[in-house]
Amino acid sequence: MSNCPCGSAKDFKDCCAIIHSAPHLAVHAQQIMRARYSAFSLGEVGFIIDTYHSSANAQSERAQITHATQLSWVKLEIVDAPTFAATDECSYVEFKAWFVEEGKLQCLHERSRFKKERRGQHFQWCYIDGVHSSAQNTAKKMGRNSPCPCNSGKKFKKCCGANN
Repeated sequence: MSNCPCGSAKDFKDCCAIIHSAPHLAVHAQQIMRARYSAFSLGEVGFIIDTYHSSANAQSERAQITHATQLSWVKLEIVDAPTFAATDECSYVEFKAWFVEEGKLQCLHERSRFKKERRGQHFQWCYIDGVHSSAQNTAKKMGRNSPCPCNSGKKFKKCCGANN
């Protein structure tokens, strides 16, 4: 058993794996956002592209998406995500996604816009775009003996920094 990369206390198979296999089961935009974060953590480029809104033309961004999946994703923090009724067609999720790149801890702080779109027989939440909060995007050199930002209780070098 392994915890879901999205940061829930659930096992991956009981959390984001369900949405990975059937994206239309996400009732709220936050669920698809969490599943997308897990997909970035697990290198699931296909799922990420498939959960973009058709107007975003994600296929043309495949190289950038693939690069992003190769980063060391550390932690997802949902800042704001209203749980609207399942009949709503547009929703926003504000989040902070922490990752390590070139030995530096960085934070992507974004307010993402999601819209429901018909996919086959179902409607599903799809990512359209997001507004980055540049004041919150940070890069910080992590000391190898610093506590890991993922809150594991381990040192950075023995946890998220082990692969860097």
